Amino acid sequence: MNNERDSQGDFNHVISVLSEYWTSALKSAENAPELPENDKEKLNDISLQFYQTLKDVAGNARYNRWQTAKELQATVKRDGKKSDGKYEIRDLLNAAWLARLEPKTLPEEISDRVVALCLAGNAVGGREAK
Repeated sequence: MNNERDSQGDFNHVISVLSEYWTSALKSAENAPELPENDKEKLNDISLQFYQTLKDVAGNARYNRWQTAKELQATVKRDGKKSDGKYEIRDLLNAAWLARLEPKTLPEEISDRVVALCLAGNAVGGREAK
């Protein structure tokens, strides 16, 4: 997804954070952080095939409004600014997910803020927000 035209590079931060978590978990379990090269190739092939199949059968399910989610990310944090614009619920949920990846964030505060923003009426539920 990070190489798609409409989201190229949007996942760089997420990839970095998840890689750090994964490496830390492997080290904690006393496992080698690197896969053998042959296994890497197999895993890459399987993931590419899976992603292509997913795109083929559920292409409209892919979220491609990361810029909107990034703009809302500050809004869902405790000290975030208010957003007066309209956005879709899926934008708000992805903004919350991005915010939860940041260090020293409290998931319950983000969840409470997301619920409050939904209740405030700025989030709309579907495609009509486009």
